[in-house]
Amino acid sequence: MRNRESFNTAVCPDYETFLKQCQAALEIWEERRDEVCRARLAGTEQGGDLLGLQADFAAKYAQLRQHVDTCQLCQFVSKLGGCDYVGSLHAASHARVLL
Repeated sequence: MRNRESFNTAVCPDYETFLKQCQAALEIWEERRDEVCRARLAGTEQGGDLLGLQADFAAKYAQLRQHVDTCQLCQFVSKLGGCDYVGSLHAASHARVLL
């Protein structure tokens, strides 16, 4: 139990914030894309809307990656846990975007 507590206090709060923002932007983009596909909507307005949501996700994802690349705490926790945050981010984002 003590190890779990020390791990919880070592998690970077900025990383968690950026991750939640990134996930929220991706979910909004995916939901809107599904709406457009289901309703078979077309046109400049829908395309612009989807591009804007995609750009918002891309910006938030870039913030997350930049943070992970520069945050010493994230790098320390990643090495300590034997994880690769950057590799995980790349794999998860490519898998979800390709779907």
